[in-house]
Amino acid sequence: MFKSTVKRFASYNRNIRMLLLGNIFIQSGLGIFMVIYNFYIRELGSSDNVNGQVISYGFARDRLALDSCRFAWRQNRKKKASYLRSGCYRFFHAPEIHTSK
Repeated sequence: MFKSTVKRFASYNRNIRMLLLGNIFIQSGLGIFMVIYNFYIRELGSSDNVNGQVISYGFARDRLALDSCRFAWRQNRKKKASYLRSGCYRFFHAPEIHTSK
């Protein structure tokens, strides 16, 4: 099974392989960062409730940004969808920063 997966992965275009590997490394790095960030919030003396709020704001931010982008994407406004995603991430990141102080 592992050999067939490696063989299939090797058959992909170089750009696709780099995209998949980059995504794996980025997601791993973000996961490690979130664990360290949660320890940091706890060391600041914040309660577990604040830690939960920070995590829930992140999920809410992602959900709202992706829902609005999906709506714009379905209307064939792809450039507008990418700007909207970027703007939503910046806007919805503010409560997460506020709760960590």
